[in-house]
Amino acid sequence: MIIMKRINKLYKKLVFAIVFISGIFFTSCTDYLTIIPPSVVVHEDFWKNEAEVNGMAATAYLTLSNSNALRNAIFWGETRAETVDYPAGSSNDHQKYITEGLLYDDNGYASWTEYYSAINYCNLVLEYGPLVMEQDPNFSEGDMQVLEGQMKALRAYAHFVLLRAFCNIPLATKAVINDAEIPEYRQAHPMEALKVIYADLEDASTKVLLSGINTPQNLGYVTTNAVYALMADVNMWQAAFAKYYVEIDGTYTPEHTADEYYDMAVENCQKVLDSMDKIHNEFYFNKNEKSYAYNLLQNTGEVEDREKGYSSVYETIFGGKNSRESIFEFQIDDSNYSKGGNGIAAAYGAGGNNGGMYVVQENWLSEIYEDDDLRQYAFTTKYVPNPDGSSSDTGTNAPVETFVAKYTAKSTATSYGASATRTYRANDSYDANWIVYRKTDIMLMKAEALLSRSVASEDEIKEAFNMTEAINKRWRMDTTDIDNELKYNDYVEQRKCLELVRDERVRELCFEGRRWFDIVRMALQGEDTSFSYKKKRHGVDDEEMLRRYNHISAYFMPIAKNEIRFNPLLEQNKSCKSSDNSEIEQN
Repeated sequence: MIIMKRINKLYKKLVFAIVFISGIFFTSCTDYLTIIPPSVVVHEDFWKNEAEVNGMAATAYLTLSNSNALRNAIFWGETRAETVDYPAGSSNDHQKYITEGLLYDDNGYASWTEYYSAINYCNLVLEYGPLVMEQDPNFSEGDMQVLEGQMKALRAYAHFVLLRAFCNIPLATKAVINDAEIPEYRQAHPMEALKVIYADLEDASTKVLLSGINTPQNLGYVTTNAVYALMADVNMWQAAFAKYYVEIDGTYTPEHTADEYYDMAVENCQKVLDSMDKIHNEFYFNKNEKSYAYNLLQNTGEVEDREKGYSSVYETIFGGKNSRESIFEFQIDDSNYSKGGNGIAAAYGAGGNNGGMYVVQENWLSEIYEDDDLRQYAFTTKYVPNPDGSSSDTGTNAPVETFVAKYTAKSTATSYGASATRTYRANDSYDANWIVYRKTDIMLMKAEALLSRSVASEDEIKEAFNMTEAINKRWRMDTTDIDNELKYNDYVEQRKCLELVRDERVRELCFEGRRWFDIVRMALQGEDTSFSYKKKRHGVDDEEMLRRYNHISAYFMPIAKNEIRFNPLLEQNKSCKSSDNSEIEQN
């Protein structure tokens, strides 16, 4: 694969990007990037001590959080859904084609370079790390075991991201150093790939450190909660593919039924939630403060402030970093924001200005949010009505469209009109962490798994509703007097409650690289997903969009032409349109 050749050049130049990280890896309080001069590093002399192993492991984290990796995480997970669209007048054809359902094999967004680079760094640590124990007495078997767990989990995460985006992917399990060792991997069947990914995670769960309080060291590295969250997510995809291959395609017999995979997802979600409750009770619980359902953060401040769009929950989770509801975040700070945070800025903008994507249409927000739901004001930069009937912006720069504020804004508005202010991250200091998993994601994942099984009991439907209601309620302006509040009697039927949960996932997780992947899982189960791409404003009529999505392969990315050229064992996405303008193959 072409990515292996790029890694090969890295070794030939003998330049290694090594990140010395505090916390788990080191006791130093300073994080810094060191490029070791070519005259110093040769392969035979590199794997000599613990610091070098830790540095290579840290480079895997850094690669998954660099600008291109985060840009693709957003693009693959959001752009084709109804949540965001390319800007009016955009000249980026690669972005427009994917958004419009045209899968060309020369599309720049079809690159999987960063993810296979990170996988190779993980493989290097897994293969060469144990040899260092023989040379460095300070590097113990226990140290290596923790690193092994983290690297297997990161490798599983990278493969999982690629599988959700491309479906049929090669599994890279061998470290690559020279041309003679570059393997030509075949693509794995998605169910087989998920099985290997899950096995990596099961092994990792026994080796990584237990999750703890919300410090950068606990949330910036893979710990047990991150592993179980990933396992639950993998289970959701195993269930979706199991349904597809049994009920629609019929070419593969899964190891378990869809219901059994959903059972596993419920179990893994519960492990995360139990652990987070334990941490909360040990470190955060204050008997003098009011307790809230599921120990969720609540919006504080006067109701009058909240009615103007102020949300303390937003400012804690997205304006700040590493909240107590977080499970795993890629850490972006003043030492690496130019490499990582700008990937988010490239998609969502910086300083209050549009940088690439915006909420699709004005009525999208009003369709999914109640008027008193703070998320529509916190997650976007938009025009809001003034008491006198005029309108003004909640941000520092009045936009001509509705833009994404999640991650970009550090604060929410506390007033209307000329005095309205929000603090945004600037391009040269874009230090927003990228949140991989957080508590409400797991709660909604569990709720969906409970309701997606063939039959859910009354207690399970009630549990799923209660979790969804708790998330919805904490974002309402006045939790003591909610307009149109959710009522259980309206959702006692299993399917209706499932639709509620899925709607809440849109409201809660929009712009976090989740929405399109949720739609793909629904498509795999044979459900109607046309509501997503019918809402797009790009001028393609509904009939044409439906034609472009008439095969499940159209929901996945094309494989880059260069990747197939360098690895003849790769097979192109069936819905790919060749850059020579040949027609899309429809099977």
